[in-house]
Amino acid sequence: MITNKNNFGQAIWSLLLAGGYLKVKNFKAYMADFGDWKQEYELALTNFEVKLMFRNIVRKWFSSAASVYNDFLKALLMGDLKAMNHYMTKPPPAEAGRFRLAAEAA
Repeated sequence: MITNKNNFGQAIWSLLLAGGYLKVKNFKAYMADFGDWKQEYELALTNFEVKLMFRNIVRKWFSSAASVYNDFLKALLMGDLKAMNHYMTKPPPAEAGRFRLAAEAA
């Protein structure tokens, strides 16, 4: 079990790389401040099919959030304070929470 958030993020990238979804485009190793050894990788998607798959995943993450956001913008432009208040106090969609957790893990 991975308990450190940084290790979890590294494990995800390693899994995507080992699984063939990502490829190393560029690699740089250098000595950082205080003698720490640093490695930086530039990663890229391997092919068009993988790009489509990730694009669809990200679209699904934000699809319900985009609907609420668009409704809020309509209320804002119409000056409908009651509707704006409704959208401001409404809890975020479940997808937004999953995205936040994934971002924190990375």
